[in-house]
Amino acid sequence: RYWLQMTGHKELSRRCIALALSQRRNGLIPGVCPYDGRPRLVLYPTNLFLPLILQDYLAYTGERDYVEMFLEEVSEIVEKCASYSDAKGLLSPPKEYWNFVDWSFDENGVLLSGRNTCVVNWFYVLTLDALAELYQPVDASKAVAYRRRAGQIADTIEQVFWNPQKQCFIEY
Repeated sequence: RYWLQMTGHKELSRRCIALALSQRRNGLIPGVCPYDGRPRLVLYPTNLFLPLILQDYLAYTGERDYVEMFLEEVSEIVEKCASYSDAKGLLSPPKEYWNFVDWSFDENGVLLSGRNTCVVNWFYVLTLDALAELYQPVDASKAVAYRRRAGQIADTIEQVFWNPQKQCFIEY
């Protein structure tokens, strides 16, 4: 998004999208390219950003055909993330993947890997909303299903992570 705004050149963004998706292993993309196979290099939450990246690309360029080339693959990646859900539908990635959200957790000795976290599940809601928007012109039934799931997950986040005593969301 920043590159597009700074330069107006979409070629680098197109290359980065294609390159990231070319590294897909076991259904997810890693955080590095080339990927050497170490599970710790799969930054689980960044897989949820792919629909947001496509959404930004579309908003900036208007190139719906290019975005639609990747829409099914990106949806499959989101569904792979969803396969690591708990009984309530909240994402809970396996320990071998880095549940990286922010350096402050790691730097303070709080490891989120293997944990069901509030912020990652909010990312999931944003992701589902983005997929709904991207699918609306091409498959309205998928768009409706993604919107419905986003609402269900948001409601569950409220129930699970809201702490009424502290009047805030807890992280895990």
